[in-house]
Amino acid sequence: MIKPFLTLLILSLYITINSQSIIPNKIVFKLKPNKESLFSANSFKHEGLNQLLNKIQATNLHQKFNKSRFNEGYNEKLNKPFIDLRYIFEIDYKSNIPLDKIIDLFIQTNVIAYAQPLPKHKLLYTPNDYNSSTQDFIALINAPSAWNTQQGDTNIVIGITDTGTDWDHPDLIDNIKYNYSDPIDNIDNDNDGYTDNYRGWDLGVNDNDPMVQGSNHGAHVSGCAAASTDNNTGVASPAFKCKFLPIKIADAQGNLTSGYEGIVYGADQGCAIINCSWGSNFGGQLGQDIINYATINRNVLVVAGAGNDNSEDTFYPAAYDNVLSVGASTSMDGKASFSNYGYTIDISAPGVNIYSTNYNNTYSASSGTSMSSPIAAGAAAIVQSQFPQYSGIQIGEILRVTADNIDNNLSNIHKGKMGTGRINMYSAVNNTSPSIRVIKEEITDNNNNTFMIGETIDVTPHYTNYLQNASGVVATLSCNSSYISILNGSISLGNINTNDTIIQSSPFKFEILNGINLNEKVQFKITISSGQFSFEEYFDVVVNVDFINVLVNDLSTTVTSRGMIGYNENNQTQGYGVNFDGKPLLFDAGLMLGVSGTQVSDNVRGMNPALTDEDFVSMINVYEINNGISDLDTR
Repeated sequence: MIKPFLTLLILSLYITINSQSIIPNKIVFKLKPNKESLFSANSFKHEGLNQLLNKIQATNLHQKFNKSRFNEGYNEKLNKPFIDLRYIFEIDYKSNIPLDKIIDLFIQTNVIAYAQPLPKHKLLYTPNDYNSSTQDFIALINAPSAWNTQQGDTNIVIGITDTGTDWDHPDLIDNIKYNYSDPIDNIDNDNDGYTDNYRGWDLGVNDNDPMVQGSNHGAHVSGCAAASTDNNTGVASPAFKCKFLPIKIADAQGNLTSGYEGIVYGADQGCAIINCSWGSNFGGQLGQDIINYATINRNVLVVAGAGNDNSEDTFYPAAYDNVLSVGASTSMDGKASFSNYGYTIDISAPGVNIYSTNYNNTYSASSGTSMSSPIAAGAAAIVQSQFPQYSGIQIGEILRVTADNIDNNLSNIHKGKMGTGRINMYSAVNNTSPSIRVIKEEITDNNNNTFMIGETIDVTPHYTNYLQNASGVVATLSCNSSYISILNGSISLGNINTNDTIIQSSPFKFEILNGINLNEKVQFKITISSGQFSFEEYFDVVVNVDFINVLVNDLSTTVTSRGMIGYNENNQTQGYGVNFDGKPLLFDAGLMLGVSGTQVSDNVRGMNPALTDEDFVSMINVYEINNGISDLDTR
C-alpha cells in the first residue's frame, strides 16, 4: 500500500502545442451554433464569458471574418450545410495564466464551441543556387498535350495566398485577375469592404498593394501556377490562360499573419482554386472551419504543400479534410529528399529546381512543396476549365485518379505515401474514371471498443463516388500484420452513381491473434475496384491495448495501465479523455508520487510537452472486474 503522506494526485491539464508553432498572446474562439444571440453591438451578453475576458486582460476583441458574406445556405452538390464564420472571434490577452488553462476556462463557459491559439505558419521552399531557363516539369506533367485539348478559361482564377507577388513583372502582369469593378480611386465601388482592391489585397498590412514584402516567395509561387504562357517572354505555367489573384498574407517583414483570412478572401472573391504554399504542424478546428467554408460554401478547391520536413508528421492546412495535399517529386519521379510523405498526401508534383518568376522582373529556381503545390493548382485550373460543372472537390479528385503511379521509383517506406502519383494534365482533362473514396470507417467490437487479443472487430466503411458512375464495385480488406486474421474481407457494393454516398451493407471482420505486441498500430488497406479502375484507401487501428474505455451512463473516459487517466499517451489519439454528459472536463490526467518539490515520480508530461516521463512500469495490465460494485469496475 502507498503511504498516505507520500501520495500526491495531480490532474494535469495540457495541450500538446509547440510554442514555436503558435503566435503568442492571441486566442481564437467560436460561439456554439445556438449561442449566436449572445453577441450584439461588439460585446457579449454573457456574464461568465465577460468575466473571463476581463480575467485574462483581453483586448482587441473582434469578429475575425466580419466581411464574409456567404454564411447561410446549403450546397446541393455536396449535400452539406454552409459553414458560418461570423461568430469566430479573435482577442489579444495580457494575462500570465497558462494557455491551456485559458482554453479550459473558455470551454467551461459552455457557450464556446472551441478555443485555440493562432498557428504560426511558415513558407515551404528551399532556395538553391541552380539557375536554368529550362522547365523540365512542364513536359513531365504532360502539360503540352493537355493544352492541345484545353488552354484555360480566363474566368477561372487561382488565389495565390502568399507573401505577395511582383504585379508589374512582364510574365505576371497580364495574368492577374483585375477587379475592374473597383478601380483605384479611393472609393469602394463594388461595396465588398475593400477599397480599391483592383489587383488583389494585402491582408498583412491591410491595403490594396499586394507587392511582395520581406520575402520574394510569393513572386516565385505566382509564376509556378500562372505565369503568362505563349507570350515570347520568360517561362510557361500549367494554368496557361487562367488568371491568378494576388492575396498577400504576410506583414511588411514577410511573417505570415493572415493565412486563413487569405483563404476566406479568395473564396469570397470568386477564386475557383486557392493555393497555400505555407503551413504549420499545429492544426485546430479554426483551420478546418475555414477549409470547409471555402469548399462547401464557395465550391473552391484548396491546394496546399505537404511540408518540407521529410517526415510523416501532419502538416496544416494540407492535412485537413477537403484539401488537396501535394508532395514534391523529382525530375525522375522519385520523392524529393525534403518532401513530407504519408497517407494524408493526395498527389505529387515536381518540386526540385523549379524555374519561375521572381521579384523585380527576374527569374530564379527554387525547390520545395511550395513549388509543387502551385504547379498542381495551375493544373487544377485547366481541369476546372475543361469541366466547369464540377465542384472544387471533384476537380481535386480528377487530378488524384489520373495521376501516374510512381511507387516503383520510391523506397519501401515511401511506397503508397506520395499520393496516387505524379499529376498528368493530359490524362486529367480526358478523365472518364469514377473516384470512390472511403470517407469514414466505423470500427467496433460491439462492446467497449477496447480491441483485445481474441476479439473479432467489425469495420463498416462509408463510400462516396465523386466522379463518373461506377458499376459492379467490390471492396476488399487486407492487412500487413501476420497477427490479424481477415474473416470477411470482400464485399460487393453494387453500383455507385456520381456524388452518391453509401454505407457498406455488411461489415468487414478481422480477428486479433495471440502474439501481437501491446498497443500495436496495425495498418489496413481497402482496395475498391470497378471494372478497369482500382482505388486504395488506408487506415490504422491500435489493437491489443493496455487500457480500457469506460462508456457508462453519462461518463466516458479511459483507464490505462501506465498511470494515465483519460488518454494512453500524450498526443491524445488513444482514449476518450474525461467527459461527463458530453462535456470534456480535462485534457489528460496522471498519477504523481512525490516526497518534495524536486523529487517526483510520474508518467505524465515533463517540461517538454511532446515527451512523457516514464518513471512507472506496469506490473499488471488494467482489467475489468466482474460482478463489481458499480456499473463498470476496473483494476
